[in-house]
Amino acid sequence: MQKSTLYLVLLVSLALGLAGCGDALRQRAEVIRRNYQSTVAERYIAEGDRLLKEGQVETAVLAYRKAVDVSPAAAIMSQAERLAQEGKVQEAEGEYNKILQADRAYDLALHKLADAYAGQGRRRMAIIYYRQAARLGDADAAQAGVRLADQLKAPSLLPLRWQRTLGGDNVPAGLAASRSMLFVTTNRGQVFALDLQTGLALWQGQIAKSITGAPAVAGGLVLFGGDDNVLHALQASDGKPAWKSEEAKAQIFAGPEVGDDTAYFGSADGNLYAVSLQNGNLKWKYATGGPIHASPVVREGIVYFGSVDKHLYAVDARKGTLRWQFPPEGAEEMLDAVEYTPALAGERIYFGANNGRIYALNRANGRLIWVASAGEAEYGRLAVFKETVLSSSGSTKLVAVNAFNGQERWSWKHEAESFLKEPVLFESTLLLTADRDSRVFAFDLSPQAPWQKSPVRSENGQLLAIPSWKLDTGEWVAVAPLVVENTVYVATSDGTILAYSLLVREPPGPGSAF
Repeated sequence: MQKSTLYLVLLVSLALGLAGCGDALRQRAEVIRRNYQSTVAERYIAEGDRLLKEGQVETAVLAYRKAVDVSPAAAIMSQAERLAQEGKVQEAEGEYNKILQADRAYDLALHKLADAYAGQGRRRMAIIYYRQAARLGDADAAQAGVRLADQLKAPSLLPLRWQRTLGGDNVPAGLAASRSMLFVTTNRGQVFALDLQTGLALWQGQIAKSITGAPAVAGGLVLFGGDDNVLHALQASDGKPAWKSEEAKAQIFAGPEVGDDTAYFGSADGNLYAVSLQNGNLKWKYATGGPIHASPVVREGIVYFGSVDKHLYAVDARKGTLRWQFPPEGAEEMLDAVEYTPALAGERIYFGANNGRIYALNRANGRLIWVASAGEAEYGRLAVFKETVLSSSGSTKLVAVNAFNGQERWSWKHEAESFLKEPVLFESTLLLTADRDSRVFAFDLSPQAPWQKSPVRSENGQLLAIPSWKLDTGEWVAVAPLVVENTVYVATSDGTILAYSLLVREPPGPGSAF
């Protein structure tokens, strides 16, 4: 803490703490505090301006955000917004009138923060701050907010079926669905259940401090782990607790996999656990040499999963005994940390590692078939479409390799070099999102498409993949989208869930997508 700040804090504390101090002294101390905070806010604004000129947009946003948060007007604005939401218009106007008296630079900070958010494609966040600045008399901010709102209302390529905001600063951590309900876990440790067709909120619950993985839905239950080291099972119908497993001794980062009346999940304590879907009782656990950060996959009585100990494991789903591990003990071929959920296709298993490589193994015995370079660290989940393996998670590039020999077929790099999230397949379309990006990209993986002629990259002159369309959601996408029948559900970082129909209004013209 700087000396001037320390002296100010001591002065204010002394003034407020003196026994019998009068109202005048208290008011003077409050004026000193507000003036100091206003000066600090102005410094943050200047810092944001400098960073913006240097092209450091994200850091500039943080500076503007600090200018808003540190201002003595922030608490007054919060109170005014609450009163306005409650319909107490006159009381709200009274609070708005106090704001600029508390901080002469507050409206400028709001406007600049809104501009910065708009520049990042975060239009819904920008609208919030434009509207707040407009309430303080900023006409330019009012016009900017209206323009962005009109853009969000404009028809998109995919018809918007419904939209729901979770509120409470919740950032979605994952999505899952039953036949009629959509379930959302959040970074705030909450779980929301929405009607799949309408977005109507059905129930919500505060379960842990934080949840980092997607839920799983099976047997009328919603299952997920949290930072409390517990696997929770809630009744899908009403959110009431069904049971919980407290076997794990460290955080559960990823969602469980369910099969044969059993829930399988890994923990940062290095164990993979198998618990009964009926009551959560432990069936078995398998110890590895490092944390398990990704969900396992279960197929035909075998559980496949990776560990930070640089191994991929195949374990008997009923007994918890090892079938094989890659690399085998004593082998020279070594991996890096495996933070990938494997993908299975036919007799092969595909996965990525933190050394930037993709591996193909024989699913029966774990023998290496091929290894390919993806160029960057790999974590998350692969997608397999016919004869192509697609990788994007943890990278700025989407890479497609031949499923039989690992040779690269084509690649596509994100224009802003944002890290891509795991790819999602819908029939012959690949959906792709990235952090710090509000768009959903779609690639047509079919050999031909009549309305688009420009391939990403071709192999031997053959048309292999076509960028089909992109959809702007108005806010950074938080997690990989979820496709249920003809609807894609997208969760954004402002806690908004959007449901788009995949029945496209009309095919875009050549070159309109990218």
